[in-house]
Amino acid sequence: MNLPRITSMKLIELLNVCPARATLLRRLTTEQTNLKALLQEKIPKEQEKVREFRRKHGSTKVGEVTVNMLYGGMRGLKGLIWETSVLDPEEGIRFRGLSIPECRQRLPKAKRGEEPLPEGLFWLLVTGDVPTQTQVQTLSKEWAHRAELPVHVVTMLNNMPVTLHPHDAVLGGGDGAQQREQIR
Repeated sequence: MNLPRITSMKLIELLNVCPARATLLRRLTTEQTNLKALLQEKIPKEQEKVREFRRKHGSTKVGEVTVNMLYGGMRGLKGLIWETSVLDPEEGIRFRGLSIPECRQRLPKAKRGEEPLPEGLFWLLVTGDVPTQTQVQTLSKEWAHRAELPVHVVTMLNNMPVTLHPHDAVLGGGDGAQQREQIR
């Protein structure tokens, strides 16, 4: 639903005159579609949880390490807290606690689509919340708005050697775009 832009004075006037409109307006605006604003709310809370957890359990041992584990690529070794995904040798990967079939079922899809949109998985990984269709559409529009690269970045990417590793090309393109404040 598209709401027309209204001034704060007009909003106050509407809220005082028509309580039903006030209720409708509050319902329409409770869903957070601005990812940056949502993260500004969530990150301090998560940081506090981590601080408190570390304060309580910072000296707790979580296992023992053998030489074979080190040579084996850290198999079976808990070496890092990584909350966005877990790879279980039996069950497979989980993203923020959801299995791939659960993600396929719960994440928003394109109209007439059968698979989740990448924006939905991104939102889930970054926030820990299953996004709504509106949140995914808003993020998709934001990405499309930022999709155009400055001419100097395109020139730089085109002049990179074909033997350059793709990761290095992505880093170079990102750095080049950031100098012109295209990525924020």
